[in-house]
Amino acid sequence: MVDPNSFSVENSESSLTPASEFSSTHRPNLPFENVQVRSLLSSGLMGLLVSSVLCVLIAILWSLLSLFGNPDSGINLFLNTEYTIPLIIIHVWVYGVIAFWCFTQIRTSNLSIVRIFGSFPQKVRELKLLIFAIPVFLFSLGIGQLTLLVVLQFFQKNFDPIWLANPLILVVRSSSSLIYQVLLIAIVVILEPALEEVCFRGLILQRLATKWNWKVAILISSLMFGILHANIIGFFVFGIVLSVIYLQTRVLWIPWLLHLSYNAIALWAGQLSSSSLFPMAGQNLEQLISSWRNGIICISFVTPWLLLYILKNWPSKDRKIPYEL
Repeated sequence: MVDPNSFSVENSESSLTPASEFSSTHRPNLPFENVQVRSLLSSGLMGLLVSSVLCVLIAILWSLLSLFGNPDSGINLFLNTEYTIPLIIIHVWVYGVIAFWCFTQIRTSNLSIVRIFGSFPQKVRELKLLIFAIPVFLFSLGIGQLTLLVVLQFFQKNFDPIWLANPLILVVRSSSSLIYQVLLIAIVVILEPALEEVCFRGLILQRLATKWNWKVAILISSLMFGILHANIIGFFVFGIVLSVIYLQTRVLWIPWLLHLSYNAIALWAGQLSSSSLFPMAGQNLEQLISSWRNGIICISFVTPWLLLYILKNWPSKDRKIPYEL
């Protein structure tokens, strides 16, 4: 296993003063001064509300159609199909809102997407950071497993096994068409990670650091990143790791490639970021409850490594935002 100490960098190279310490004559020159994070929150909530309403309406329509045909063509088909309509609708709305917000903020703030990504890393030392896709995935898997077990303890009596056998996730099956597989990989493995990194690390992280400080920026942006996914705790930690790596390397390429690698591993394992709450889909309820040790093992195995790396490379208060370098 790679020693996390080998990834440490000196934090004294840069010298960003928190925005609160800037004089009023300097504040207008801050590149992220006009980025409006609250507009993303309001737009995201509205988009989620609209997509949820559409999902409910389609579910009702599916149920009504089942009254005039095979009952299996009703709500069960609505949940079981690999082209799961609710998830597709939610993906389109949520990521459409994020893409539109990123585009408008970059344009109105006169930012450069090229400068946000930075130069592609040439050093093997930086590319070695991609190994963190494995421990982060195991941590998310373990947390997702334990979270699901806790939820099941409260709702076990009213739990429908169909949600275990057919969770609302997009997966690649052997019966999936080639077009479906290509589109799924292109969207989930390549496009969504790029969009999320531009949004949460490229814009929100640097905006909050400009307004407050790195501690607040990392924690809030990572929490927002976690809320976007079903496994909030797992992706909150993932967001912290991605933020620290972004500040360490000063380019968005490494967080994007790491995020890409994570989604590729998750897709290969039969689960996506939004399905981390269902790490053992296909098992029955008794098997899930009795397999809590798997979650403990995953968490205990990788937590020291992740914690050591985060503490070793936590940014100093005077670190400059990557965009300014």
